[in-house]
Amino acid sequence: FFHVLGIKNQGLYQSAGAAAAEKTLAIPRIHGKMVCIPLVFPDDEILVDRHGIQDPERIAEIWTGVFEQTHARGDVFVLQLHPERFSFCREGMDTLLAGMTQSGKRVWVADMRKIAAWWKERSTFAFNISEQPDRRFKIQCECSERATIVGSNIADLNVPFHKAYHRISERCFHIATDGRKPCIGINNQCSDALSDFVRELGFAYELTEMDTGYGVYFDKNETYTSEDEVRILDKIEASPQPLLRFWLWPDGYESAFATSHDLDCMTLTDFVHRALGR
Repeated sequence: FFHVLGIKNQGLYQSAGAAAAEKTLAIPRIHGKMVCIPLVFPDDEILVDRHGIQDPERIAEIWTGVFEQTHARGDVFVLQLHPERFSFCREGMDTLLAGMTQSGKRVWVADMRKIAAWWKERSTFAFNISEQPDRRFKIQCECSERATIVGSNIADLNVPFHKAYHRISERCFHIATDGRKPCIGINNQCSDALSDFVRELGFAYELTEMDTGYGVYFDKNETYTSEDEVRILDKIEASPQPLLRFWLWPDGYESAFATSHDLDCMTLTDFVHRALGR
């Protein structure tokens, strides 16, 4: 069931298309001045109207399964819930929200306006990395206090965060490595889409023709399409070398959840008929 609604550029317009979550991440994207936040399927329409599922326990089971997948990756789970199906889906939604709270997982429950504002704020963050005479690296983080800074494969980090990442509270700090910069190297000939994606993920990176001295390096033959996203992230996270990252969400939240309510795509007659189950 788990699919992501992706956004594709069409000149001055944006069109939506479904993409399999096994290949594509459910995270916001910046297109020009617009923040595009993906919906995650199945929504209430797919469950109730298309599959005829009205059992609250089954609905809760499906949505809880989707949440477990989005949280495991740190994605955002935007669930579309139409008001005319609320009578069918209320118990499922209540169970989903209660499960989030009781799980102990740190989930940012926010509206999409707050998510969009955060994503714009986060897009201005940057790592300044400089090598020191003692072969350590000085890290200066240009970010707000809400930023969640994490690292992987870095000695002396002892605050577990999410997956293999550890949280870093300082905004200016030093780390020791085997001489490799704790960032991703991207060949200058790679597409802008690849570097844009790595930036959206929040990793420290540099455009360079040198293929050594980095925790991860993407050479000029590296490809990027929306269907490469999970593969690329898996490659990055499989590296045993130190890496730095601005996590996706603020204030130490591991994943995010929001709802979308489609109110303007039907007539009053449609609304009444759907509410009556016709």
